[in-house]
Amino acid sequence: MTTIAVSPFVLKDALFQVAADNYEAHVSQVQFDPSTSIQVWQGLTPAATFTDSSIATWQATLAYAQDWETPNSLSRYLYDNEGKTITAVFKPRAGSGPSFTVQLVITPGAIGGTVNAFTTATVTLGIKGRPVITPSAVSKTSWAVAITGTPTGGTYSLTFNGWTTAPLAYNATTAAVVAAINALSGVSGISTASITGGTAAAYTIVFPTAVTLSASGAFTGGTAPAIAVS
Repeated sequence: MTTIAVSPFVLKDALFQVAADNYEAHVSQVQFDPSTSIQVWQGLTPAATFTDSSIATWQATLAYAQDWETPNSLSRYLYDNEGKTITAVFKPRAGSGPSFTVQLVITPGAIGGTVNAFTTATVTLGIKGRPVITPSAVSKTSWAVAITGTPTGGTYSLTFNGWTTAPLAYNATTAAVVAAINALSGVSGISTASITGGTAAAYTIVFPTAVTLSASGAFTGGTAPAIAVS
């Protein structure tokens, strides 16, 4: 028998994305709950008893601060998109662990509240299907980036710990890449990334702490141009 290790955590540095926007600063609770019912059939003899459970249906509970002044706040988003089915991604630990993707059926939340207190709201949203688990990506401090196929145009972006840089030219200098990464310090907390050696098509990024990294490119020219990280 194998002893399985456990890694409990406190929900304190999570990511919550709805459509293309991040709303973790707006919410104090994100919770996906399954619901099932037990079915029992009893025949006319004591042994003819059968028990089974239904397929789980899921719902999401969001607790959040009401904000009716910011045009794209979560309060306004729920109000403006009532009835729509929207993709949402919840990552309980921003720097590690899996993420959970769901199809939320949007319902607006409460308006107003109690005097002399922050106005908050809690809303229950339907989930189509079930949450899809995406295993955690590799997290490390040193990442090699390679652009192959000799593109002659286009751009690419780098995403670390869920934060995506502004588009970079296909032949961006390593200085431009570092600047784009460190420009996200206000949201990522990382401002001292560096690049060691390399060229515009092959270089290594060194982060002060372990991060996940992915890349996406929209290149033109060359022969099957692509970008990869390792």
